[in-house]
Amino acid sequence: MMLADTTYHMFNRGNQRQQIFLRDQNYNYFLEKVKATFLSDTDVLAYCLMPNHFHFMIHTALNFDYKSFSKRLGKMLSSYTRGIQNQEKFVGSLFQQNTRKKQLPTQADALNCFRYIHRNPLKANLVEELSMWRHSSFNEYLNSAPIICNVNLGRQLLDIPKNPSLFYEQSLGNI
Repeated sequence: MMLADTTYHMFNRGNQRQQIFLRDQNYNYFLEKVKATFLSDTDVLAYCLMPNHFHFMIHTALNFDYKSFSKRLGKMLSSYTRGIQNQEKFVGSLFQQNTRKKQLPTQADALNCFRYIHRNPLKANLVEELSMWRHSSFNEYLNSAPIICNVNLGRQLLDIPKNPSLFYEQSLGNI
């Protein structure tokens, strides 16, 4: 169950840890589906799409309806799976059965999650700098150029600096 006006970390990975983004265009296709599914009653605060899993930090709206959101999320993942099945000519599950949702009750919890999400590509040795990974919201905050995230709400809820240098420095933390 998810509550209104609350921040959550949502994540899922490929079934048997298989890749879920097999081509570069798959990342954009997935984000378009996320926009259509999430943005009616949630704000995306952060995301990172990795080759075999994804992370989203969302804040639910006051009018959030968990049942409706859960149905839309299931349909979105099924639709994305069908697209990949057609692209790759395979059958079977793409994702693990349940997308996990973890409530982030404090600002400290949310800020730690925000940094964790953005650090994923660096920790996985996919890039040498956080800004090099194109499939996360890091650059939306760094460049103040929102694409899918509500950057203003993220900055407000998490006390994230607008200054790009300070934001970058704080994002690295204790890596």
